[in-house]
Amino acid sequence: MSMAALISASDRLAACAASFEGANAAHIALRDALQAEFSTRQASLAVTVHVNQAVGSDTAAGSAQAPLRSLDAALARTPFGGVCTVILLADYEVPYAAGFPYSTRIDGRRLVLTAPPGPLRALTFNRGPLGGATRQLAPFSLENGGSLVLRGIKTVIPDATGYPAAIGSDCQIVAISRHDRAYSGICELTLRGGELALPTNHFAALLEAGSPCALTIEGVTVTGAPLAGRVMWAVAAGATTPRHVLSTLVTL
Repeated sequence: MSMAALISASDRLAACAASFEGANAAHIALRDALQAEFSTRQASLAVTVHVNQAVGSDTAAGSAQAPLRSLDAALARTPFGGVCTVILLADYEVPYAAGFPYSTRIDGRRLVLTAPPGPLRALTFNRGPLGGATRQLAPFSLENGGSLVLRGIKTVIPDATGYPAAIGSDCQIVAISRHDRAYSGICELTLRGGELALPTNHFAALLEAGSPCALTIEGVTVTGAPLAGRVMWAVAAGATTPRHVLSTLVTL
């Protein structure tokens, strides 16, 4: 090969290298721009608010100094597909809602309940009225891939003393609903840390059993009665976790 041919080949290689370096720089710039856009959008979907049911106001800013009053107000400020982190500044009592809708609808959002360091904040539930044929309790409804995370919270299941022995189909802490929208997504219930207080005569199960869902219970101290038989509605103690349920529990 002549010297001229070698020089020409060297020039072509240099041009290819420069072209590759330019393409690589463009790829890196595009990657960085996409990461920045993702972070911006992710931040726009995340809402963190403080809630104090005793002294808060649903028109307040949601800060520690000006907390909201209800979980519904916190969810209303969260866009569909977003994560709503609620810091409970005091115990919270979920009201009873007769029929549908449930007391608190978690529709296509992730609701995370947590609390500041210190004594555990209690999450308790108002029961349905006496005199009915069955016990009724349906405070949370997960819809369209909604999820509920209780992190470091004391969840108190009501006592059923004085109420009918029969447990109604709407008698669980978390129901999975198909109302108002075409249902989609796997709903999720997570209890991580904190305490689960179960009376011997428990009023309701934790979760409805009929729809696809993910159930995680980790690091939770169970007080009172055993957890077995109180996880899912109409699922007996010791039963194998149903196929449509992804869970950290082998048996219920």
